[in-house]
Amino acid sequence: MATAVWVCMKRRLAVWVVACLAVSPPSAYGGGPYYPENPNVTGDAVYVSAIGVSRYEREDLRPTWHALADLETFEPVVSAAAVLVGSTNGLYSLDLRTGKIQWHITSTQPMYSPVVADGVAYVGAADGRVRAVHVKTGRILWSRQFDGWIYPPAIVERMLILGGGGGRLHGVHADSGTVAWSKTLSQELVYRPVAAQNGRVVITTFSGDVIAVSVIDGKTIWKVTDPTPGFSPLVRDDHLYMGTFGGVLRARHVMDGRLLWTQQLEEKLPFVPRLQDGVVLIGSDQGRVAAFSAIAGKLLWQHEQPRALAANPVMVDGRIVAVSDSGQLVTLRQPH
Repeated sequence: MATAVWVCMKRRLAVWVVACLAVSPPSAYGGGPYYPENPNVTGDAVYVSAIGVSRYEREDLRPTWHALADLETFEPVVSAAAVLVGSTNGLYSLDLRTGKIQWHITSTQPMYSPVVADGVAYVGAADGRVRAVHVKTGRILWSRQFDGWIYPPAIVERMLILGGGGGRLHGVHADSGTVAWSKTLSQELVYRPVAAQNGRVVITTFSGDVIAVSVIDGKTIWKVTDPTPGFSPLVRDDHLYMGTFGGVLRARHVMDGRLLWTQQLEEKLPFVPRLQDGVVLIGSDQGRVAAFSAIAGKLLWQHEQPRALAANPVMVDGRIVAVSDSGQLVTLRQPH
């Protein structure tokens, strides 16, 4: 969901680590921002990743290519130029139409899937090294070493906000990799920081903390502590939605962290929820899928699927699709 941190994540999370607003310097290959998502849905295709990467045509979910077979891979990032995916042996750029490898940055430690903005991919790794990579060529623009593994960053106001296993959060200038500030946390991050409104990011830690941090100086804007750790939240407008390892789905207000509603689903919810048309869709690692009204948190329906999931389900043209633990795109039955 290898190396030491990959094994550690599988043991501690028992899931595939599987989204944020971004601003970054202009480039000849502009566009974005593009984020790691699994499944990653575009206008004409659905890309999935777990064991290798696959493309399915959106219209009929027909598979068109499968790349990096037998390789453990993270979430796909679909930019205008390529599909980028981190893996246990480095970062790959794949052709959108054919899946052919365009370039590969090798690594003896896992490199997580990047965040891409304006032709530059910002990628963290299990060895603590963060790189800015030119998406079209694979050329490394800058590189900086940190303690502990570093997950995909958030990008806000030309600042990268990043952290991971070192128990610290960093603000880094996207242009140069220069560290602007660092902040000590109670424990390591559960997964990646998520950008929110008004120059802030939201992080979760294994101590159960949910913290909103200022991008400018790293100061805490608000902090709450839940009984069990939460995965990285989905942030939309002034709401955040977060599943926890205790099986609780929570909605909070982004501005002050106050609890808006909560729902108990009994199974671990270690995925980033999806939101569409006012409905929050959440899945458990055991296959339960539930839908809630985004504003009131009312349960609309829930259904136990017969297969374990590697990422949160998403609605695609009226169909619920997800990634199985074997890396296949599956269509899940929706209750009427």
